[in-house]
Amino acid sequence: MKLARRSPERRPEPLLDSRPRATAALFTCMMDWIDRESAATDYTIQASAVVIATGVASAASGFSAGRLGYPLHFSLAAALAALSPMAALLLFPGRRRPAEARARAGHARRVTSHHVSVYAMR
Repeated sequence: MKLARRSPERRPEPLLDSRPRATAALFTCMMDWIDRESAATDYTIQASAVVIATGVASAASGFSAGRLGYPLHFSLAAALAALSPMAALLLFPGRRRPAEARARAGHARRVTSHHVSVYAMR
Protein backbone atom coordinates (compact mmCIF):
# COMPACT_ATOMS: atom_id res chain seq x y z
CA MET A 1 0.00 0.00 0.00
CA LYS A 2 1.46 3.31 -1.08
CA LEU A 3 0.89 6.31 1.17
CA ALA A 4 -0.15 9.57 -0.38
CA ARG A 5 2.39 12.33 -0.03
CA ARG A 6 1.32 15.37 1.87
CA SER A 7 1.82 18.60 0.03
CA PRO A 8 3.81 21.15 1.98
CA GLU A 9 1.75 23.74 3.75
CA ARG A 10 1.54 26.96 1.76
CA ARG A 11 2.51 30.02 3.72
CA PRO A 12 1.91 33.59 2.66
CA GLU A 13 4.79 35.28 0.90
CA PRO A 14 6.77 37.32 3.47
CA LEU A 15 6.30 40.55 1.52
CA LEU A 16 2.56 39.99 1.16
CA ASP A 17 1.90 38.98 4.78
CA SER A 18 0.97 42.17 6.65
CA ARG A 19 0.46 40.61 10.08
CA PRO A 20 4.00 41.16 11.42
CA ARG A 21 4.04 44.77 10.23
CA ALA A 22 0.59 45.49 11.65
CA THR A 23 1.55 43.95 14.99
CA ALA A 24 4.77 45.97 15.12
CA ALA A 25 2.85 49.17 14.35
CA LEU A 26 0.22 48.42 17.00
CA PHE A 27 2.76 47.64 19.70
CA THR A 28 4.75 50.77 18.78
CA CYS A 29 1.61 52.87 19.23
CA MET A 30 0.98 51.15 22.55
CA MET A 31 4.43 52.26 23.72
CA ASP A 32 3.46 55.85 22.85
CA TRP A 33 0.20 55.59 24.79
CA ILE A 34 1.71 54.50 28.12
CA ASP A 35 2.26 56.71 31.13
CA ARG A 36 5.94 56.78 32.08
CA GLU A 37 5.20 56.32 35.78
CA SER A 38 3.30 53.07 35.22
CA ALA A 39 4.80 51.98 31.90
CA ALA A 40 5.11 48.25 32.62
CA THR A 41 1.55 47.96 33.92
CA ASP A 42 0.06 50.04 31.10
CA TYR A 43 1.89 48.10 28.40
CA THR A 44 1.00 44.72 29.96
CA ILE A 45 -2.69 45.62 30.17
CA GLN A 46 -2.72 46.80 26.55
CA ALA A 47 -0.84 43.71 25.32
CA SER A 48 -3.24 41.47 27.24
CA ALA A 49 -6.21 43.28 25.70
CA VAL A 50 -4.74 42.64 22.24
CA VAL A 51 -4.34 38.92 22.93
CA ILE A 52 -7.86 38.59 24.40
CA ALA A 53 -9.41 40.59 21.54
CA THR A 54 -7.60 38.41 18.99
CA GLY A 55 -8.99 35.25 20.59
CA VAL A 56 -12.52 36.63 20.80
CA ALA A 57 -12.39 37.91 17.20
CA SER A 58 -11.09 34.55 15.95
CA ALA A 59 -13.88 32.67 17.73
CA ALA A 60 -16.52 35.14 16.48
CA SER A 61 -15.14 34.85 12.95
CA GLY A 62 -15.41 31.06 12.99
CA PHE A 63 -18.95 31.23 14.35
CA SER A 64 -19.94 33.86 11.77
CA ALA A 65 -18.47 31.88 8.85
CA GLY A 66 -20.24 28.74 10.04
CA ARG A 67 -23.64 30.42 10.48
CA LEU A 68 -23.62 32.88 7.57
CA GLY A 69 -21.53 30.98 5.04
CA TYR A 70 -18.28 32.20 3.55
CA PRO A 71 -19.65 34.67 0.95
CA LEU A 72 -21.74 36.64 3.44
CA HIS A 73 -19.09 36.35 6.15
CA PHE A 74 -16.34 37.79 3.94
CA SER A 75 -18.67 40.50 2.62
CA LEU A 76 -19.43 41.53 6.20
CA ALA A 77 -15.71 41.44 7.09
CA ALA A 78 -14.86 43.61 4.06
CA ALA A 79 -17.53 46.15 5.02
CA LEU A 80 -16.24 46.33 8.60
CA ALA A 81 -12.67 46.73 7.35
CA ALA A 82 -13.75 49.55 5.03
CA LEU A 83 -15.45 51.37 7.93
CA SER A 84 -12.58 50.94 10.40
CA PRO A 85 -10.61 54.09 9.36
CA MET A 86 -13.73 56.18 10.00
CA ALA A 87 -14.12 54.57 13.43
CA ALA A 88 -10.45 55.33 14.22
CA LEU A 89 -10.91 58.99 13.28
CA LEU A 90 -14.03 59.26 15.43
CA LEU A 91 -12.52 57.46 18.42
CA PHE A 92 -9.15 59.25 18.36
CA PRO A 93 -9.76 62.80 17.06
CA GLY A 94 -6.72 64.28 18.80
CA ARG A 95 -4.37 61.78 17.16
CA ARG A 96 -4.89 63.09 13.61
CA ARG A 97 -2.03 65.57 13.65
CA PRO A 98 -0.01 65.04 16.83
CA ALA A 99 2.74 67.52 15.86
CA GLU A 100 0.21 70.31 15.34
CA ALA A 101 -1.58 69.45 18.57
CA ARG A 102 1.70 69.62 20.52
CA ALA A 103 2.59 72.91 18.83
CA ARG A 104 -0.78 74.40 19.81
CA ALA A 105 -0.25 73.18 23.37
CA GLY A 106 3.05 75.06 23.50
CA HIS A 107 5.36 72.05 23.62
CA ALA A 108 8.49 71.97 21.52
CA ARG A 109 9.47 68.34 21.08
CA ARG A 110 11.53 66.42 18.57
CA VAL A 111 9.62 63.59 16.89
CA THR A 112 11.80 60.97 15.21
CA SER A 113 10.57 58.47 12.66
CA HIS A 114 13.16 56.12 11.14
CA HIS A 115 15.68 58.49 9.52
CA VAL A 116 13.52 61.60 9.39
CA SER A 117 13.42 64.16 12.17
CA VAL A 118 10.61 66.66 12.39
CA TYR A 119 10.60 69.52 14.86
CA ALA A 120 7.19 70.58 16.17
CA MET A 121 7.36 74.11 17.50
CA ARG A 122 4.99 77.01 17.97
